[in-house]
Amino acid sequence: MKKTGRTLRRLAICMCLIMAVNIVLVACIANVEAATTKKQDTELKRIKTYKLVDDAAFKKLNQQVTTGKYYDSVLRVLKKTAGKKAVTEYKTYFKKNFNRKSKIKVCDAMFMSYLAMYVTGHKFALTDDWESMVKISSRGFDGDVQQIYSTKAYNLKKENITGMGYFELETRACFMNTLMISPISGYPIFDVGSEKKNMKFSGKKCTNEITIRSIGRLYEYIGAEKIWKSVKKDSSIEAEIAAKKNDILSDTSTVNCRGTTYYVAENGSDENDGKSQEHPWKSLRRVNSATLQAGDAVMFKRGDEFRGTIYAKTGVTYTAYGSGNKPVFKTAEKDTAGEENWILYAKGKDGSKVWKYKEKTVAVGNVFFDNYTSYALKYSPYYKNKTYYCYEDDKKKFNAKKHLKNLEFFTTADKNCDNVSQKGELYLRCDQGNPGKIYRNIEFATGETSIVNANDCTYRNLCFYSSQGLTRFGTGHDHLRFEYCEVGYMGGCVCGYDNEGFPQNGGDGITMGGNYNLAKNNYVHDCMDHGCTLELTVDEQGKSGFTDNVFDGNVIERCDGGFLFANWSCNDPKNGPVFHNVNISNNYVAWCGYGFGAYINRERQEVDRISAIDNGGNYRYAKYDNVNVTNNVFYISKYTLVNAYSKGKEQIHYQGNTYANSGLFCRSETSDNWMILMSIENMNQVKKYLNDKDGIYKILK
Repeated sequence: MKKTGRTLRRLAICMCLIMAVNIVLVACIANVEAATTKKQDTELKRIKTYKLVDDAAFKKLNQQVTTGKYYDSVLRVLKKTAGKKAVTEYKTYFKKNFNRKSKIKVCDAMFMSYLAMYVTGHKFALTDDWESMVKISSRGFDGDVQQIYSTKAYNLKKENITGMGYFELETRACFMNTLMISPISGYPIFDVGSEKKNMKFSGKKCTNEITIRSIGRLYEYIGAEKIWKSVKKDSSIEAEIAAKKNDILSDTSTVNCRGTTYYVAENGSDENDGKSQEHPWKSLRRVNSATLQAGDAVMFKRGDEFRGTIYAKTGVTYTAYGSGNKPVFKTAEKDTAGEENWILYAKGKDGSKVWKYKEKTVAVGNVFFDNYTSYALKYSPYYKNKTYYCYEDDKKKFNAKKHLKNLEFFTTADKNCDNVSQKGELYLRCDQGNPGKIYRNIEFATGETSIVNANDCTYRNLCFYSSQGLTRFGTGHDHLRFEYCEVGYMGGCVCGYDNEGFPQNGGDGITMGGNYNLAKNNYVHDCMDHGCTLELTVDEQGKSGFTDNVFDGNVIERCDGGFLFANWSCNDPKNGPVFHNVNISNNYVAWCGYGFGAYINRERQEVDRISAIDNGGNYRYAKYDNVNVTNNVFYISKYTLVNAYSKGKEQIHYQGNTYANSGLFCRSETSDNWMILMSIENMNQVKKYLNDKDGIYKILK
């Protein structure tokens, strides 16, 4: 008995020791796990505040969820971000295709997430590089996309939601979920591809953690507009922007002229000689027909308005004289307000009224009311086989009487994108009544460019409101100078249609395409595309590149993008074009992705488009030699501030810039085309990649 008692005591001691060791081990493991998930906890805590997923799910992260639970969370997302129509549509799809009680797999959750994107208008993952997209997205799959989904799981052949067929719908669900990202965290809705987070979708259970993260990111993606309204502003930066903008708009400087000076005013006459302020010309038609010599100057009276396009002459300066606001240039022939200018085209039982402008017009990018204080939204349908199809469903024929929403317009002239001078009909839905009577003025932003350039021209203290920007895309010129100009309300016209008939709308502010050009102290705002661009196109200069271009002291606001380097001309990795000696300095770029272009580009609101500065196009085949981005302020972008693809010795050099955003700061790519998205949750990576040691990084929450 004594021996047995002694044995029991020893056993008890051993058990205590084992328990103690286990406790220590558990504590150590817990500490390791806590350290590993510290960054992730930031996201979990943020998503918890959204109240999209039941609080109990956060306590059991590894528990598999039911289809009904995932559905409930998606529905909460839609109720926060969309209207009743989207919610109803989603409920219908769910009822026909899903069972609430079944355990949900990741591939099922992906499809449900995609349906939410679909009913809110985010239907397509658009990119020019489908090969890379397939490569990236397929990382998360065990096999072919078709093998993941089954017709038994989704009755889609009967439903035919998109009119695109069974396979393509599932494929796009994959693309959207693995490529579309949260603008807050920078993570895709479903993680794939990284060593730490290699999510194999087929057969993998969808846990509470996967649900929480994917639902939160889905909300941040499709609800970005509402989330940004609560972004904390930086008053000091906004004060700097306001002061700089005021300096530009109030500038009264002129350019010394070594030749003859000509004057143009609204009260002038084209019969005058134009050589004095007392005897000015009246129209751009007279200016364009004049025999101007290098060294001459054409001065437009401040406070006046001129319509048409400037056909510039080599070596000529175009500037302003007098007092008041900068002279304004518009491409439209006339103001279209007036009750007599609009004809009632259709009237619906629901009170809808569609009006047709009485005359045919060239392509119109936008329609603005009451001196640009409001505008109509453009509807750009598909166009294929000489037929228009609905933007929402490319199998349904478009009808302006049925498919326009209130204060939306449509123009048939867009189909003439290869010839902007051809005209078509314009339809505007205005349920309130005749738009020509309701609004004091109605301005069409037509498809012509404001300037057809020549070499060695200067433009100072002029204001341009048009559709296609200051220069015609694809035409390179040298020694251009844009100084103290205002450029706004650009874009909207269709530049072309892809193979599926999808419209490609465009419209930059100041487009460069040459050498030794300068854009300094300009105010560029409300452009559907980028504010300032340097673009290589397929022309005689396309393979060599450009040299010595400067963008200094400009303010860019509410454009879909700020600055763009784009190579569209060459796909040769060894002999790609080179951007030599480019300096982007002392500029302010703010609120990218917030202008009217956000609506027109609603299918293209992606991280690779919305940014303060971007080296895009066929970026893999462009090279950079002494390209410097210094002392700029990049302030609040809907998505990322910097799209940076340059690497190694040919890297674009960032120095002394201020970066201020509430979400994404930088986007890049690995050697195998995997996106790197750097946000407030990995700021050290942002600083390391940009290598801007003197930079200021501000997180706006």
